[in-house]
Amino acid sequence: MRQVSNKYREVIQSVNASEQPLDMLELFYAGNTVARLVRNTEDIVSNGQRYLACMFSFKAPDDTEKQSPRAQIQIDNVSSGLVRFIEQTHGARGLEVRWLQVLPSTPDVVEIDVWMELANISITPSTISLDIGFEDLLKTACISYGYTFGTAPGLF
Repeated sequence: MRQVSNKYREVIQSVNASEQPLDMLELFYAGNTVARLVRNTEDIVSNGQRYLACMFSFKAPDDTEKQSPRAQIQIDNVSSGLVRFIEQTHGARGLEVRWLQVLPSTPDVVEIDVWMELANISITPSTISLDIGFEDLLKTACISYGYTFGTAPGLF
């Protein structure tokens, strides 16, 4: 489990904290960065990368029984560039989302860093809604090649 700083721990446990953690998103497609967003009123620079201020809601991954954890993002006032990207990639299949949290006073110290994959996307004229989650490893085949009568008749 990733360790967080004492300052971050104090902020999230405080009732009357002087600062709140900032949620940041990085959107990746085919290894290239599509967008870097921060839920804030002004842009910030973290580890040499500029994150554009953007209003979005973020619901952290849930822990519901019998399903893989899912998070939800709703981005408001979307730019035409992001919508055009989604249309050109036929729904952004394969999009990866990196969720980070930092404190405004120490933006170069990443407290939370989680990678998720796009599960579902919907677009309206004013918002983009993303359902993201983790690959369900328990439902994937553990053997890449199966022996059947057709593939290995000598075994049968």
